[in-house]
Amino acid sequence: MGKAAKNVGEISVGQYDQIFRSGFSVRRSWHQLKFQRVLEAIPFSRPESIIDVGCFAGSFLSLCMADRFPRQLGVDILADQIGYSKAHYETPFREFRYIRELADLLSFKETFDNLTSIEVIEHLSHSDLRTFFQAASSLLRTGGRMVITTPNYCSLWPLLEVLLNQFSDINYAEQHVTKFTVFNIERLFHKIYPEFQAKFKMETLTTTHLAAPFFAVFGTRFARRLSSLVAHRYWNIKFGSLILGSWVRR
Repeated sequence: MGKAAKNVGEISVGQYDQIFRSGFSVRRSWHQLKFQRVLEAIPFSRPESIIDVGCFAGSFLSLCMADRFPRQLGVDILADQIGYSKAHYETPFREFRYIRELADLLSFKETFDNLTSIEVIEHLSHSDLRTFFQAASSLLRTGGRMVITTPNYCSLWPLLEVLLNQFSDINYAEQHVTKFTVFNIERLFHKIYPEFQAKFKMETLTTTHLAAPFFAVFGTRFARRLSSLVAHRYWNIKFGSLILGSWVRR
């Protein structure tokens, strides 16, 4: 195996999408169950719009059906990955757009019912996180929902990170510049962006990926069935490898 990429821009175009579709069972299940949990965090009562910030190769939005999300937009700062997304997943109801930097989001005129950002915020400095939250508050309509996942550093994640640094295609130790735990995430959000509590109300804060993805060695279907035994809103264990949170725009 070659040397790990030092930044996400060095990851082969579409590689994570290929892992999500047909990679090693545990890695494939990790992504599939993560996207499943994010979709579960968005109640379906009527058709709504959605923007995925840091969409990468478009894998998550490819799971979002038109009858549920008739307007979809994925944005990323990686032009090659956006090119892949456009080639594989763009449709009349699903658009992918390259942005030079997070600040570009502040100029968007459109607002959305939902904003997702899946394992992105750990890659952002405090300055970039302030921009991210400013953008989220302007992109979401009042009552809109922001759903975020990020590694939980009071779980098995630090050990997983060491293993991934040895066998994966990216050095997470260098890439994860802001680290969260389920116990400090809201406090850090407020410290980084003092207006956070005035702009957003917490709806759900839980964890996921405690064990289910690892049972994919017995089959990804088995891992999905295990994961679905307890809905995220009833899951109170704080030590899953990923934090899953949703906040409503005030």
